[in-house]
Amino acid sequence: MTESNLENLISDHLDSVYVISNSKASIRVYRSGIDHLAKFVQFKYEKSLEQVISELKDDSMDKYNVFKDFVIYLDKAGKKPAFYV
Repeated sequence: MTESNLENLISDHLDSVYVISNSKASIRVYRSGIDHLAKFVQFKYEKSLEQVISELKDDSMDKYNVFKDFVIYLDKAGKKPAFYV
């Protein structure tokens, strides 16, 4: 997966979020989540988001551990979902 392919996938996903929500605020929140995920995988695995997504797709990384660690990372950073507040 190349960076441009990933950006196209992200853009398509954000477009679908907008179609459902009709909210630019929702787009900002989703984009922020994607940005946090990219920072996390760089910090934790020293890999790009593209690399991690490819490894998750081909099962060479454990999806459950990656996302468990991501939730812990967000919690330690003080980034909690609004429904927890």
